[in-house]
Amino acid sequence: MNDRKLEVLNNGKWVSKEFSQVEIGERFRLFEENGERVYSMRGSKQWIAAKEPYQNSKGEWAIEADVDTEVPEENYH
Repeated sequence: MNDRKLEVLNNGKWVSKEFSQVEIGERFRLFEENGERVYSMRGSKQWIAAKEPYQNSKGEWAIEADVDTEVPEENYH
């Protein structure tokens, strides 16, 4: 089970969405169970889904995002 919270950008607003429901091309961001933002190793804090969500070997939902699709967040709330 994945305890992280996922939000997608929908019409300029962030809304919660289940990992399994994210679609290719959707901009998303992640939060730990305690509410702390998730950052990539490069410091990015939001991404664009590059592939369909899948369950990894631990049964947790995961989403792949291309490094080149990481986007700045300053224009979104």
